Amino acid sequence: MAKMVGLVVGLAMLGYCSLVAGRVGASDPDFIPLYVFGGSRGDSGNNNYLDTTVKADSPPYGIDSPTGRPTGRFSNYRNLPDFISTRSTEAAAASIAVLEPTAHRGKAALRLQFRFRRSGDPE
Repeated sequence: MAKMVGLVVGLAMLGYCSLVAGRVGASDPDFIPLYVFGGSRGDSGNNNYLDTTVKADSPPYGIDSPTGRPTGRFSNYRNLPDFISTRSTEAAAASIAVLEPTAHRGKAALRLQFRFRRSGDPE
């Protein structure tokens, strides 16, 4: 039990320090770093630009997006981290991270940019 309390306190301190460090010396005072830990509930992934047969480019995916069309994410449009990060502005909501066709295709770049369903992984 004591180990668990220590872990929780340590993670809370790490989170607080990362928020403070993100604010100190930042040129854009409106930028707040957001770290999301978790699986598919935190990042539903996007594989639009990958050569695979499993894609999220047909309904019902994305039916709640502003255009009403699929966005390529394995979700209905936004998830909890998207709502937290947008601060209720539609302009920010449109800037959801996706893998562009011109992006570096290395394994490390794929892991850093997004997470997608294992069945859509071409490697």
